[in-house]
Amino acid sequence: MDFQALLDQLNKFDPLYFVAVACLLIAIAIFRMAGKISRKIEKLLKEMERASDNITVADESRKREATLHVVRRFESDPEVRNAVRHIWDKTKAQNGTDYTLLDQDDRFQVISFLNYLDGVAVGLKQAVLDATVAREYLQHVVHKSVLGLLLGQSGDSWTAGPSLVEPDKFENLILLQKRWAVEEVHPLFRMIGHGVT
Repeated sequence: MDFQALLDQLNKFDPLYFVAVACLLIAIAIFRMAGKISRKIEKLLKEMERASDNITVADESRKREATLHVVRRFESDPEVRNAVRHIWDKTKAQNGTDYTLLDQDDRFQVISFLNYLDGVAVGLKQAVLDATVAREYLQHVVHKSVLGLLLGQSGDSWTAGPSLVEPDKFENLILLQKRWAVEEVHPLFRMIGHGVT
């Protein structure tokens, strides 16, 4: 069959037939591409979800590490350790802790220690620290320090005196103590021997 005969044969068909066949082929191609694009979008969404989960896990891990670092400062930071030791040495009594023994000469050490705890409170408020880890380590310390040193309220194991600092300067710390006081937890770690337990 020669080329001219093929052209003559094709000329006998209605041109709308060719348009219909072309439209059908285009529609099939579009449906196939749409299916591939849909699968690619699903795959991309799953990858984005996995990436988001990884970011969340990394963020939580970073928060825990930052919190543990802050908690360790209680033991490792010379300023905090010296302030706690000074308060402990000055207030240890036969029946617990006697904060009435503190006077204006001890104000710097009290402020240093409360500043440390206030920094934890601010970190928790800004959600850069892990609240669960911080609470397990510091709930008892925050409770006793806020009531005994800041608000002048005595407790089971301590006698409070007048506050050496203005409580309104430590609003975040007071709010943290109130929030944590709602439910007592059994901390994993107590600051034994540092005058705060």
